[in-house]
Amino acid sequence: MRGPMKEKPQRRRCDARTRRTARTIRAGRLSKRSRSDRCRNWALPGCARCRLHGGLSTGPRTPDGKARTVAALKDGRGRWLAKLKSEGKPIPCGRKKGGQNRSIEEREQAAYEKRCADDWRDGLHQTRTGRKARRAERRQERRVAADLMSRRERFHSGLPFWTDEEWEAL
Repeated sequence: MRGPMKEKPQRRRCDARTRRTARTIRAGRLSKRSRSDRCRNWALPGCARCRLHGGLSTGPRTPDGKARTVAALKDGRGRWLAKLKSEGKPIPCGRKKGGQNRSIEEREQAAYEKRCADDWRDGLHQTRTGRKARRAERRQERRVAADLMSRRERFHSGLPFWTDEEWEAL
């Protein structure tokens, strides 16, 4: 027989106060969710709030706390720079390369590459246009040849080479 049954802890809802959004009210479509002024998400295990309303840290508020944060930032950057130096890597400083910070030579090279790409694209369009025209011509030639073959077959079977409609159209 089993021992006494332990009760499972009940899962809680977040129940944090929420705002009604003006957009949903203005649009005239208040859903159940936006009508309630409380969050109905499940609370995180061991917490009273959900992941959205868990109350993350707002950072230091006192001057002493702010000073400690700045000191920690400086110390961390010092360790990072020492690590880079020990590995023989360059220390990043100054403007980033590329973008608006490019030199005149780099800008001219980029403009030249863009012109080349545009010229290549224009040439591609011209060859495609010529190809389309040649395909249309070949299609027309095949139609004419098929029409001529059907007339020859008709003529060899004893019928006239031209039908009455075709003869009148000439």
